[in-house]
Amino acid sequence: MTQAIDRDTVILNKFHQLTSDQQQQIIDFIDFLLFKKESKDDTISKIKRKPALAGTQPFEFLGTPEESGIPVDEWKMEHDYS
Repeated sequence: MTQAIDRDTVILNKFHQLTSDQQQQIIDFIDFLLFKKESKDDTISKIKRKPALAGTQPFEFLGTPEESGIPVDEWKMEHDYS
């Protein structure tokens, strides 16, 4: 918990050193990141809610290795269907 508080303090101290225009840019960027995260979360939850085809198992879509965060070698092992 103290690391989070320390991080908050560092961020706020740096934020207050910026000009008003720079602070607005930071606020806009944070809003963009939150919007992007929300959009991604919505997409993932929609994919997970889709029912599986009859006789098949439902799966969790992880996307590309870059999108999934899984190392490429592991991703290839999990997705090698040959």
